[in-house]
Amino acid sequence: MEIERFYCLLQRGAVILAIEAKNMNGQIFNVADDEPVTAAEIMKIYNEPITEDFESRPIDPSWLQLLDTQKIREQLGFKPIYPALRNVVDAGAL
Repeated sequence: MEIERFYCLLQRGAVILAIEAKNMNGQIFNVADDEPVTAAEIMKIYNEPITEDFESRPIDPSWLQLLDTQKIREQLGFKPIYPALRNVVDAGAL
């Protein structure tokens, strides 16, 4: 599925930074872009239909969490290549 490619693009730079970092053995870093994206926005990009009951479906609470990327930004200088999904689309990188 193409969306997996998007996530790989975001993480590749972070993995390289982590490998090259000194004294970071055993550290765990959250990696994310700058703007959360909804399932509806992803479906729209892929021209997938949104069913009428979409808004009323239950959502697992784990999908409502936002990642704090402050640690990887401060300690490794990570900055996403594409700050938001719309930037990936605009760049034709999907």
